[in-house]
Amino acid sequence: MTASATLIGIDIGSFKTAITASNGRRVVIPSVVGWPQSDTVRQQLGRDFLIGNDVARNRIPLEIAFPFRRGALSYWDNDTSHSDPTMTPRGQAGAELLLTHAVSLVTPNPHEPVYAAITIPAIASANHKHALLRCARTVCDAVVLCSAPFCVGYGANQLHNALVIDIGASSTNLCVLTNSHPTAEQQITLPLGSELIDQELLRGISASLPGTELSLNTARRIKEKFGCLPDAHQQALVATVTGGPEMDLSEPLRQACRQMLPDIVEAVTELMGAVSTSQRATILKNVLLSGGGSQLRGLPELLTHALARLGQIEVSLIPDGVFAASAGALRLAMNLSSADWARLESTTIGFVKPSNRRSATATRAA
Repeated sequence: MTASATLIGIDIGSFKTAITASNGRRVVIPSVVGWPQSDTVRQQLGRDFLIGNDVARNRIPLEIAFPFRRGALSYWDNDTSHSDPTMTPRGQAGAELLLTHAVSLVTPNPHEPVYAAITIPAIASANHKHALLRCARTVCDAVVLCSAPFCVGYGANQLHNALVIDIGASSTNLCVLTNSHPTAEQQITLPLGSELIDQELLRGISASLPGTELSLNTARRIKEKFGCLPDAHQQALVATVTGGPEMDLSEPLRQACRQMLPDIVEAVTELMGAVSTSQRATILKNVLLSGGGSQLRGLPELLTHALARLGQIEVSLIPDGVFAASAGALRLAMNLSSADWARLESTTIGFVKPSNRRSATATRAA
């Protein structure tokens, strides 16, 4: 472990960001930034921006941004004349504010450098990596990027013959681990996640119960309350209006929860095709399910049944899946040597120099 430094693992999601630090602190916040829509609103708020939970708690008009929506930095400059696409000023500001706030919540020692291991999608573009490093180096002294599903396996000490399926809100990352850092052929990022279930559930309810008006947040709460209902005899009885009769939403919920399965099965089939026959059976008996979207009751059973045509399947739910990737990223950070971090700290080409970090953080805090 590196001495005299605060080490942190950061798992940045589309809707939530989890942070785990070497000082024992950990926190999860919404990955959202809000700016007042007018000077009047700014004066009423008394602040130039809000981050995380503060956005949801305020009812005043805000310009809302999710800088990392769908597993990638948002708000790219669409000017095609640039050979190296860059983020818009608002996009970069949102990402930097979110990262600065996330790091501050684990209260690193102000007299020590901050070294961070930050997760990225299994398949991340060079532009995404470059922009994320540039944003992160405004708050951290040194940064290393690491595949999110790899961090899950690393944190669970499951790097040999395992398959990680990390389900987030808007993306799902899959990774085959064979006792070495995964190659591009051993990882897949799917542009779908638990929010797809919410959307499909809302559509299913509207189709089966015409005239029923529910919000997306209500659909999400129904999903979280009842889970995936793998048992055909289970019901999801919901009173759609206060004091009204309960309606059975089990069938729309079952159909919604199954929407992701074909794409996940196809991705697993593709990954298994690149694995030796001798390893395949062992890997399929060690499927690790993680991420915020993995917490639905009954999902491991659904996934086991869906993958059964590939062979004998054993799916294990990673405990505390919300922090699994950030905890694994922290473990990776702690296992890097002081020399490794020193080399990363001296790599400032294209990034804000580490010496500017504390002054920049202090300016934002003020």
